[in-house]
Amino acid sequence: MRFVEYGNPKLPTIMLVHDIGLSYWAYADIKEELAKEYHVVLPILDGIDEEFQSIEDEANKIMMFIHNKCDGHVYALGGLAFGAKIVLEVLSKNSNIASYAIIESVDLYPTKGLSSLAPKMALSISNLTKYRWFSSRQAAATGLPKELNTRYHETLKSISSISFEHFIEEEYKFTLPPTLKNTSAR
Repeated sequence: MRFVEYGNPKLPTIMLVHDIGLSYWAYADIKEELAKEYHVVLPILDGIDEEFQSIEDEANKIMMFIHNKCDGHVYALGGLAFGAKIVLEVLSKNSNIASYAIIESVDLYPTKGLSSLAPKMALSISNLTKYRWFSSRQAAATGLPKELNTRYHETLKSISSISFEHFIEEEYKFTLPPTLKNTSAR
């Protein structure tokens, strides 16, 4: 996992975790505005540079970064869709890691019976991502601005079928961690 940073590291930190197929570039409009008053950290989830393994693995990498670079605490920790699941995992593992949490578009109920289809679904999705028409439809369905379609297409193409398989398995088995109730984040 890589981390892209903007703004002054001495300011309060806001970390935003993207969804599958997106990357730090999805926050292009907001990062400049936020960097005026905050240290903005945008993790690049594994699956692009390295194979994606699990939500827990990504959460551990984020917690390590926050511990090492942000004195163990951030002002706000936000996540979009799959990224929100990772944020929920972080908050459940470390109750005092963030003052505020921003959770957007996350499915909190596991989908039973579909995880066994993950390998076939991953291969299908991986094959479809080679086609611009597929990524354009996906981008439109998620509300991504048209000017980001090319970046979205290139990012999707770079994700291996193994990473897609792991993403799908994790997506379908995720449940709200019971220790999330201990978080101090608002």
